[in-house]
Amino acid sequence: MVPRHPLLGTLVLVLSSWALAQADLPCDPSTPLAKQSRTDMKHRKPASPGTVTTDTTVAEMLNWDTPDDIADKQTRTSEAPVDDHEDQAFVIEGALWRIAKEAN
Repeated sequence: MVPRHPLLGTLVLVLSSWALAQADLPCDPSTPLAKQSRTDMKHRKPASPGTVTTDTTVAEMLNWDTPDDIADKQTRTSEAPVDDHEDQAFVIEGALWRIAKEAN
């Protein structure tokens, strides 16, 4: 039998409650929309019903190749897709844990 720390359950409960309380906070961008890079690509309309999606995992995404010209500033600021994956819709299933909210 593995001994359990008496405060572990309390800590998990407190952290879970804090995370749920934080979920209702608005997430306002620190950089105005008009000054964000790749604004049109990042803020596209949601996919329409019937959009074909591909199931993937975070591990698979981390193994995708990095575009060769990503170091080029013109590529990074382009409103055109810099990778074929940007024109596809993916579904990832899992748990999301937020530990901290950045100051910005």
